[in-house]
Amino acid sequence: VAGYTLLEFLRVGPTGPVYRAKKGGEDEVTIKLLPAEQAQTPIAMTRFERESILGSQIEHPNVVRVLAHGKEGKHYWLVTELVTGHTVAEILRAAGFLPGDEVVDLGLQVCEALTYLHAKGIVHRDVSPWNVLREPRGGVKLANFGLATASDLAGAPRLTSSTVGPETLAYMAPEALL
Repeated sequence: VAGYTLLEFLRVGPTGPVYRAKKGGEDEVTIKLLPAEQAQTPIAMTRFERESILGSQIEHPNVVRVLAHGKEGKHYWLVTELVTGHTVAEILRAAGFLPGDEVVDLGLQVCEALTYLHAKGIVHRDVSPWNVLREPRGGVKLANFGLATASDLAGAPRLTSSTVGPETLAYMAPEALL
């Protein structure tokens, strides 16, 4: 895909398969693919385009960087920095809880990311344990901009409807459900 060699299947994300990949002597990255059948679904395509466009305009240490995006054959792809570690959902599933000091540290880093995004006119709209990644050294990265809205970033498509999965609903602000 786009000159990258797919090294390892990582998981199935909300839009499709996610792989660890590498291009020549460059750092390893993550590649998300939007399968051809998903690309025919307008809402899935809009979310993927939004994540690609918004993500490529964001640069913050607490936000997963989008490095490239495009189309190859019938598949759309998105290259992001590789974040080692686990989602907060995975950590909670394994440990059952996080110590208070870790919760505060994690929350502060997420707030740094959200402050940066809001200053750029971006509302993430999907901050949940599945979209917060904890690196082995304690860094936190906010991921997945498929539901984000942007007031002043050119080229970001808008959704006309907003369907979300059950895991996202549990973390949405009550007023967003109205």
